[in-house]
Amino acid sequence: MKKQALFTMVALVFCLSIIGGLQLLHFSKTAEAAGIQVVKVRIETPARTIDSTEVSVDGCTIKDSSGVDHVLTGPKVACALAAAAQQGGYSYTFDDYGWGLYLTGIDGVASDASNFWLYRVNYISPMWGMADYDMSSGDELLVSYGPWPDIPLRVAASSTQVNSGQTFTITSSYYDDSKGAFQPIGGAVVHLGTAILTTDAQGNLTTSLDQPGTFPLYIEKDGYVRSNGLKIEVPVGQAELQQAAQKALDNLRTKQTVTGAIDNAGISAWSAIAFGSAGIDSATVEEQGVSLVDYLRTYVPASSAKATDFSRQILAVLAAGQDPRSFGTDLISGLKGFHQNGQIGDTGLINDDIFAVMALLGTGEDVNQAITRDSIEYIVAHQKADGGFSYSITGANDIDTTCAAIQALALARNKGYSGSADLNAALTAARGFLQASQNDDGGFPYSASGMFTDSNTASTAWATQALVALGEDVSAWKSGGGSTPYHFMLASQNADGSFGWTPGSAGQNLMTAYAVPALLGQALPVVYDCVQCSGEAPGISLNRESVEWASYADYLARTLTVNLSIRNAEGAARADNVRVIASDNTNAVVASSIFPLSLGSIDAGSSQPFSLSYLVPVGVTSYRSTIYAAAEDACGNNYEYPSHWSNV
Repeated sequence: MKKQALFTMVALVFCLSIIGGLQLLHFSKTAEAAGIQVVKVRIETPARTIDSTEVSVDGCTIKDSSGVDHVLTGPKVACALAAAAQQGGYSYTFDDYGWGLYLTGIDGVASDASNFWLYRVNYISPMWGMADYDMSSGDELLVSYGPWPDIPLRVAASSTQVNSGQTFTITSSYYDDSKGAFQPIGGAVVHLGTAILTTDAQGNLTTSLDQPGTFPLYIEKDGYVRSNGLKIEVPVGQAELQQAAQKALDNLRTKQTVTGAIDNAGISAWSAIAFGSAGIDSATVEEQGVSLVDYLRTYVPASSAKATDFSRQILAVLAAGQDPRSFGTDLISGLKGFHQNGQIGDTGLINDDIFAVMALLGTGEDVNQAITRDSIEYIVAHQKADGGFSYSITGANDIDTTCAAIQALALARNKGYSGSADLNAALTAARGFLQASQNDDGGFPYSASGMFTDSNTASTAWATQALVALGEDVSAWKSGGGSTPYHFMLASQNADGSFGWTPGSAGQNLMTAYAVPALLGQALPVVYDCVQCSGEAPGISLNRESVEWASYADYLARTLTVNLSIRNAEGAARADNVRVIASDNTNAVVASSIFPLSLGSIDAGSSQPFSLSYLVPVGVTSYRSTIYAAAEDACGNNYEYPSHWSNV
């Protein structure tokens, strides 16, 4: 009787291993490529997706349920699972029945008499065990829990990036083992963001999305393995940004008092910067005949004022199109009076040097005179090891100060700074700090660690302006969830046009003023030019700086980064509202950057760096691109500029 029971158990185990994707049978498949392989791993149960990630794999040690170690060499499927589990922080269980390892559990979900852990590579069920099948870079591992046979679904979309209101088509299919191909399947349940829809009998669904954002997409159907996941991105376009900025400015107008002020001197100054960034003369922003400029003129920094009080007022006066040398007092001389001990203001602070540099350079002061050179070098000398900056010498670094420093140093570089500080290295390190600080909602926190790590409007606005100053495509700065700083900022705007500290919070005038220049792609200093136009076109030209695969992942995805700059010629009219409009390419190369790309204003003799991304087909070694740009003069006249280069 005991022998018969034992025989039945062994036969049952053998049967389970066959229907378990043959993961137990001890055959082997030699790897096509030696060394580390980068593969995708997705783990599905009927109730949830346990994991969907990418791992590097090249051998591992698997401990079975009896505590015995099994050393596996090469990029085995079992090793890919182990790497994903270690990365994701969940458990897995392998049993050893004497002729191979058999997967019996993941993250507390165990096999039973009816449900098994099955696996596929590139949707195909291999004839090898998980401990014997070698994967290659780019392979997709699907491990699913359920009855046999496992029938995986796949979802596809005609486009994963669409504009608001633009229709696109979702298709549902399943993998047919008998035909070795995907076949359409109707009646699949489509999960698109929070919406639940259904494909038609042919497996198609045409729909649209009306709001900017990132929308997860997958499909389900009873009796099938949940599909892969996609993300449909609805970028924030220029129209949405301009509309949001206009609503914010309209809200600020409602907060103006009969004195011309918006709250107080500080918020009035930032409000003037907001209006100036939109090309609005603050002299026209008035309540009962008293303008915002009228109020600003009444504010003269007291004898006890700090350097930052002068710098803020100078920035506001510039944005209002006024002369800070004769605006109630000579603000420039007042600021220069704080120059001491090789820096400006308090020797224990860095933020006063940062804003002083922006204020002085915005008024046309020489970047290489002693006062500006000293402050620039004082700023760089106190950069933290991780690339960030603090408002003080001893304080912890923060995003706001780092982003202000980026704007000041980028401006100094563009103005031709020639001192001892390495501005390129400082800006590169600061950019790295900023990149590591972005949250999953697309926004930025005040602090990357410790307290205040939730995204907020102020820090996100500062970060957006810093990216503009660096020539970055803000829409390309996507978090792990696919959201950009613009997505977070629009989520923080209230129905009345005001901006709160965080989405859903009450509006604050300071947050609203901070948001406007960021939405309009304007870095500090904002200079409102109300002089007569010369009638001459800005003399902008394109320069290619470098070409690179930014990462190994980009190399695998064939996403090439081309670093460029636009220069405005010496003696030319200032170029305002500079935009990169489009890129036409040969050899089936596609520009993946979002156009138009705003670069703000470029003074005569200055340059603005930026980067474009291209999807380059396998086998293409060179191509020609035609880059189209546009700029305006001080009166808003538009000029277009075609430029060419080849052999990218």
